[in-house]
Amino acid sequence: MSNKGKHIIHQTNFLGIEFYKRTRLEEHEIQINAQQNITEHPGMVVAGKEPLINSSFTELGSNWANIARQTIELTLLELIINDFIELVFFQDAKTYLYDTFIFDYKNYRLAIKNRYSGKDYLSKSILQSVKAVERGLKEKAVLEDVIGNLIEQYLYRNQPYKQPQRSFIFELISKYTHGNSWMTSEIRTVFFRERIELKIIQKKQDEFKNAYKTLTQIREILREESPAFRRYTYKLNKIIDAQFAKRKSRN
Repeated sequence: MSNKGKHIIHQTNFLGIEFYKRTRLEEHEIQINAQQNITEHPGMVVAGKEPLINSSFTELGSNWANIARQTIELTLLELIINDFIELVFFQDAKTYLYDTFIFDYKNYRLAIKNRYSGKDYLSKSILQSVKAVERGLKEKAVLEDVIGNLIEQYLYRNQPYKQPQRSFIFELISKYTHGNSWMTSEIRTVFFRERIELKIIQKKQDEFKNAYKTLTQIREILREESPAFRRYTYKLNKIIDAQFAKRKSRN
């Protein structure tokens, strides 16, 4: 899907005066050709890979921001590669008072491309967020709205968290634990700190380790070869960090 023809997508007039106009200048899908069906459970790839899997999954030595960021990014990548989600870049011109003030606006949006029949919890959550944003806002699902809705599925709305990324991963792991026999987890309090004990059968450990290597290699190749994809990953990571920062307690 590609559209480079200019067309007005929104306009506000009052008493014959044009106050605001938004014109779509360009819109195209970012095509990705890569290995498909890398793993059944991309949402557990980062948390389930070595060396985290062989020890207690604790604050010590764990960069929760990086774990949460990569978990969302690689799951989205798997959905795009497998043609369940369409990644679209678009560029608009926003003008005010008969083009007196002109602003350039570039962004990315997500759209459902094919019906998802898998059982991965985070994948289903992402697809649910795309649908919820389109339904609730009555417009296309831009990246920031989708990520905000996704995080709200795992963290309580308007509740501050000391470590929101850590709480997100804990909640995500608990969902996989309840639905899969190949994985068990237990939250314990040690020296007044909660830690999660995570155990996964060897076959799944190997799958996640290989899947992480494959997905990160695909991501790096795409970053090198596609400026549009490189800008997308940069923007996605900034959005993820910002959405978690909004939910962090000030104390």
